[in-house]
Amino acid sequence: RINDNNFNGSIPDFVQNWKQLKRLEMVASGLEGPIPSSISALKTLTDLRITDINFTNQPFPDLSNIVGLSRLLLRNCNISGEIPPYIWEMSNLRILDLSFNKLHGNLPNAITTETLVFIFLSGNRLTGNIPMFRKGMSVDLSYNNFSQQSSGQPACQQGMVEKLSASLYFSFFTVIWEISNNLVEKDFNIEVEAAGVAKPVTKIHNATVTNNILDIHLYWAGKGTTRIPVSGVYGPLISAISVYPNFKPRFSGGGKTKTVPIILGVVGFCLVFSALAIFWWKCYFRVQKKRQK
Repeated sequence: RINDNNFNGSIPDFVQNWKQLKRLEMVASGLEGPIPSSISALKTLTDLRITDINFTNQPFPDLSNIVGLSRLLLRNCNISGEIPPYIWEMSNLRILDLSFNKLHGNLPNAITTETLVFIFLSGNRLTGNIPMFRKGMSVDLSYNNFSQQSSGQPACQQGMVEKLSASLYFSFFTVIWEISNNLVEKDFNIEVEAAGVAKPVTKIHNATVTNNILDIHLYWAGKGTTRIPVSGVYGPLISAISVYPNFKPRFSGGGKTKTVPIILGVVGFCLVFSALAIFWWKCYFRVQKKRQK
């Protein structure tokens, strides 16, 4: 494990010499790509985790020889191209995370691998129909360009996914902040910013809102500890997010202004209805009196 470091240079080729290695973690290590093709020599791997690799459009690494993988995490590695078909045929794979890359192409019509439980493919350029998933899977397909099978209309724009038979899972944490596709914070250090214990920190950012949607994306990229003081702690928490317009709202009265026309309309309708009822009642009695005479 060489997680959370500031190493320089590319991932070394000598990793191919670790023939008996079962677990390899390079999460936010600082190393650059590409992921060497020699990694395919590590046939005994069951757990491979590589994230945050700076390289331009590196191809999907050849993992076809590593058939015993149960956890494959290649997140934010600038991987381009299509997902190899053999990935969906790995009989031991339980967790697959290929999110925040530049993957394109279609997925299989159905993903029913018995062992596969968690699939994270958000933040890519995948297209085509959303596949059918085995019941019980947790899947994140947000921020892609999928289409609904029936209509052919985009189904995952604006970070949304259509509900399928499988449950949907979203996992976003707080070290990288992204507002409307603009990176505003990275590697936030609460110790430096607060300069003391139990001191709140307020950050102000400007954003342009289009189509009445403000998208705030919180993503934990692997920097910092996840075990201090206890396992599952991912650093500073956000206590509140407030959004204020930098212009004077058109209706200062807010919701009350909108309700005034509705109230006037209801009152007017009641008055007209009452007048018609009284008029009909008078006419009715006049006719009755004439009949009696």
